[in-house]
Amino acid sequence: MADFLGLMKQAAELKSKMESMQAELDTIEVEGTSGGGMVTVRLSGKGEMKSVKIDDSLIKPSEKEIVEDLIVAAHADHSGVVSGKAVGRTSDEQITWSERGNLQGAQFYAVAGRIYEAAKAAKLGYEIPTSLFLQDIRD
Repeated sequence: MADFLGLMKQAAELKSKMESMQAELDTIEVEGTSGGGMVTVRLSGKGEMKSVKIDDSLIKPSEKEIVEDLIVAAHADHSGVVSGKAVGRTSDEQITWSERGNLQGAQFYAVAGRIYEAAKAAKLGYEIPTSLFLQDIRD
């Protein structure tokens, strides 16, 4: 019986420690950059995207704030599916879309293209063979 009580005490201590660590994750923020600082992303310790900053040279200044906000919103939408809090695809026949209008995505192509061209011009990064992206992952 003493062993059982000891295990219960250890379980309670572990639960308390885990709750403390979860609370600490709420206070941590990390930042990642790419393109020599041209794009900066800030995430919480739990993976929640807090902000995106895109260098003015990559995007029209009049569109910058909305694109940054759309990227954060798309990440939140994606995070809900990944965490199981939102329903994603329920079969292989469905396409992935966003409840926020299904137009999200076009801005990412534009931004990614501009980032790619700027990185290429600055001789940053490495070429990745497109064959890596043409593989059927369902096989």
